[in-house]
Amino acid sequence: MSDDSIIYAEISTGNLVEAVRVTAADFCATADPMFDGCPFSSIPTWLDEALGKVILMYPDDRDYALWKVNGEIAEPGDYIINHQEGSLSVLKGADFKSKYTLLAEA
Repeated sequence: MSDDSIIYAEISTGNLVEAVRVTAADFCATADPMFDGCPFSSIPTWLDEALGKVILMYPDDRDYALWKVNGEIAEPGDYIINHQEGSLSVLKGADFKSKYTLLAEA
């Protein structure tokens, strides 16, 4: 687990994961910087290193970005999960909150 992570435990198994919530930072492809704030609740080391695999998708009719993670689309309110073996996945916010509990915030 990285030193600046938000750590959760899966309620049914106790397995630990790191996760960040996707935020609704306003997005403009022609601005510098492109976002008016951080597009994630935090950017731990694992996410910073994964940004080559987590692909920014330019929104069509939205003011915020979508993120493609291993073929799954993450939008504001969703969570990007870093599993213990290093794989990434996306889970909708309500599903995440029913499956995981907060253990520690860095």
